[in-house]
Amino acid sequence: MKRKEKKGNKKLTKKWKKKQQRNWRKNICRKKQKKNIKNG
Repeated sequence: MKRKEKKGNKKLTKKWKKKQQRNWRKNICRKKQKKNIKNG
């Protein structure tokens, strides 16, 4: 059971990490835009 769970988690984490990286980059862009609007 434990071995199967670990293998399944590895597959999920790879996809999840990619999604998180994309979302993270989008969030940084949004934060920068908000800061620029406040400063400008």
